[in-house]
Amino acid sequence: AELTPTETLAAHHGSASTLCWPTAQIAYSGSMDGTVREWQIDVASPSATLTGQAAVLCLDVSLSSKLIATGHTDHTLRVWDGRLQQASMQLKLSHKGWVSGVCWSKANEHLLVSSCYDGIVRLWDVRSSLPLHQLTKHDGKAFCLAWDGDEHVVSGGEDAQLRVTRVALPG
Repeated sequence: AELTPTETLAAHHGSASTLCWPTAQIAYSGSMDGTVREWQIDVASPSATLTGQAAVLCLDVSLSSKLIATGHTDHTLRVWDGRLQQASMQLKLSHKGWVSGVCWSKANEHLLVSSCYDGIVRLWDVRSSLPLHQLTKHDGKAFCLAWDGDEHVVSGGEDAQLRVTRVALPG
């Protein structure tokens, strides 16, 4: 049987390309129109809008640091401070291709991994603008990634491989 939606949330002017639902009350969506919307689920309307210049391909939210990471088609990973009344961009991290995946560490609120169409997965400490590590490159594009919750990162790529890497966490 087909299920019907209980709510329809509409505010983007381009295709919705990525979602993150970190709490029961708040969800985030990214769009090809270059915006990220924060949604108050109980009232079904956006409560904040982050505006970048390029299409949003991926996003993740750190509940511990209140930072929002977004990956874009302009080869940029953006980190936003969601604690401010009007969220502001705190950091722009360059890549050599489209940023296809982002994921915050659950063990360390400053650590973030990103995947890129250049095939590289990068580990970042967002207190710096330089990556801590580059993980072994995929043959072709790196599409997606996840943490195991502690010290392992898995990435998937165009090479049809999942690569599990143990990362040495600082401090």
